[in-house]
Amino acid sequence: MKSWLILVHSVRQVFGNLEAALRVSGLLYLAQVLVQFLVLGSLLSLSEAERQAMVESGRFPWIGMFIFLLVAVVGSLWIAVGWHRYVLTEDRPGIVPPFHGDRMLGYFGKGVLIALIMIVPSMIAGAVGGALASIIMSPSKGVSFVVGTLLIYVILLPIGALALRLSTMLPGAALRAGVPVFSGWEATKGETGTFIALVVLWAVIAGLIQVIGTYVFGSFFILAFAWQVLSEWVILMVGISILTTLYGHYVEKRPLV
Repeated sequence: MKSWLILVHSVRQVFGNLEAALRVSGLLYLAQVLVQFLVLGSLLSLSEAERQAMVESGRFPWIGMFIFLLVAVVGSLWIAVGWHRYVLTEDRPGIVPPFHGDRMLGYFGKGVLIALIMIVPSMIAGAVGGALASIIMSPSKGVSFVVGTLLIYVILLPIGALALRLSTMLPGAALRAGVPVFSGWEATKGETGTFIALVVLWAVIAGLIQVIGTYVFGSFFILAFAWQVLSEWVILMVGISILTTLYGHYVEKRPLV
């Protein structure tokens, strides 16, 4: 199954080049974690209900959240562009990857454009899913909440696949300016099924990684936080590598080896 080969190739891309992966992302990712701990540390041990209560009472640290999000966005763009360039052009990192500000801005701009393109199909899918949910999960139908929720996800899967097909061009934006936003879409014609399967595989695996932390370390804050930091790094790097693999295979016609 091609989707499995893509995922395996992406995982190997990270862990087969672990030193480079740590050079590209290590310090930048740790900087994000440090900022999160410094400006939002008081929220880390709170439940969702407690955080909601802070919002309603006006005590939520919105300035700290903005600072963290700004650092996270810049850091993630820096990591993504650095990793794409390392894998596709052997642009080797030092202690941190080279700062390509113009490519980071281009990458961000293309990402925003893809998000805007996806608004209408996402709204349509959401409306259809919501309508079906209200019908299927009505008491008279006797359908369980779990089954109804799964049906909604099935409806939304094609949206994830379409977004991923469009996003296939993003590594190209990390390499040079002027990459057409629909170039990834054109390169992946006829592969929607592969992309749906890839979305399912990666969603299940990423979900399991996070569930482990919740159920195994949930009552131990330090261990749970350490697992969160590690698991989110893995999810970030493999996610970026999936885009790199898709671009390399579909646009540059590289084999999946």
